[in-house]
Amino acid sequence: MKYWYFSALLLLFYSCNQKHDDGAVAMSVKKRDSLIIQYIADQFNMHSPYYKYDLKKQLEWLRKSTDNERTLEASFKNYHLKSFLFDALSRPPFVVEITNDKNEFVDLFSFTDEDYYSGNSINRNTPRGKPTKADSIHKQKINLETNLNNLSRKLGLTKRNEMLELTSAICYVLSMKPISPDSIQQEIKSYCAHRGSLADDTIFRLIEQEQYKFFRKGDGDVITVRTQSVFGLGYWRLWVDESDEPIIKAVFFSDILFQPMYM
Repeated sequence: MKYWYFSALLLLFYSCNQKHDDGAVAMSVKKRDSLIIQYIADQFNMHSPYYKYDLKKQLEWLRKSTDNERTLEASFKNYHLKSFLFDALSRPPFVVEITNDKNEFVDLFSFTDEDYYSGNSINRNTPRGKPTKADSIHKQKINLETNLNNLSRKLGLTKRNEMLELTSAICYVLSMKPISPDSIQQEIKSYCAHRGSLADDTIFRLIEQEQYKFFRKGDGDVITVRTQSVFGLGYWRLWVDESDEPIIKAVFFSDILFQPMYM
């Protein structure tokens, strides 16, 4: 009886201390850079030789640079996160490289939601007879929430505080700075006040409705950040939903103001 009891304890101890397999592989920087260029090309639809050549040159510079705002670093558990924020004629692409404490490659992270939201701005001067632009949801990917959860699972995270810590680290290296709800509301009021009759029209009422819903999303600890993009006003709320299994949730505001409106 004692033998079986001891064996059960030993098995339990082994299973609890077994290291999670995150799929890390030893890989040269040159190989990683090739993966990054292809990853960005796939995520941001930048497959032309010109784009790839330009991205490669920028990445070479970012690898060598030690003091700039286009590559930020953070630590999470035994992982290292390093961002590469590129420049481009279109919306600038970005990627986070995740390695472990042995400098082995683990994964790449990015998202393209903001491409979608920037395509939803309102044009109040649409020429008569000209059809309005089709919703870009058919062309763009909305994957911040999906990609965060995929990365969380790959790193073996099961606890709410760990998932929030990972989310905060991702936001930091992508220059998505924390902002309070009061500051967001003040920015929206200030913006609308400088747009003449905007505060009295239908568009402003839509903004108010969207803002109302935005601040009521999320329970417990909620991370509120400004989007890294400089195109208009954009904000994210991120939290962990534990109603079933823990899952990271994300909501955006405002797809109307994220890109300047043509008045």
